[in-house]
Amino acid sequence: MANQHHGISGREVQSGIIPMQDAATNTIGMICFAEDADPIVFPENVPVRVSSINRVLPAAGLTGNLRKNLEIISKITNPTLIVIRIPSPFGEVFDVNNVTGGVNEFGQRTGIEAFLTAKSILGISPKIIIAPDVETPDVVEALAAVCKKLRAYCYANPRDATGGILATAEEVVLYRDQLAHREIELIWPEWTSGSVFLGEIQPPQH
Repeated sequence: MANQHHGISGREVQSGIIPMQDAATNTIGMICFAEDADPIVFPENVPVRVSSINRVLPAAGLTGNLRKNLEIISKITNPTLIVIRIPSPFGEVFDVNNVTGGVNEFGQRTGIEAFLTAKSILGISPKIIIAPDVETPDVVEALAAVCKKLRAYCYANPRDATGGILATAEEVVLYRDQLAHREIELIWPEWTSGSVFLGEIQPPQH
């Protein structure tokens, strides 16, 4: 009984560098697209860990929304990001499969599904997942399914099937009432095309 201890024990490091670990709740997973991004730094459909946004900006390209969203986040904070670059879903029609993903002929998970491989590839999993500019109803359902598996959370702008932001509060209420997932939180209206922190308005580049 002399060795029994009840309560909380703490050990204080007296010398050297104190090790720190990333808080799981600070890891953001982000789906983005940029056709001219560096494929070595941001290979398609592969989770990429970004610990320093400024270091990867030169590789983010100028088209799509990858660079724009990295710049916006960097103006606010510098979290640990897990970025998955997908082929742009915007064309003659909105290709939702580019975003929701699945398993390709090589057995590789793609799109949102690729977040499920982040733990095995990077050693971390996202706890907040976002898909800027592409949160159509089908995409939000796919985000909710992955969030449930990862015990994560998602913030989304309510959009129609073509990726356009819903215009009225009545449409947003109807959209919200069709959701049955506690993992999804809607944000509406959109923040002036996502560039309010930069002090300028930049239309999305599809």
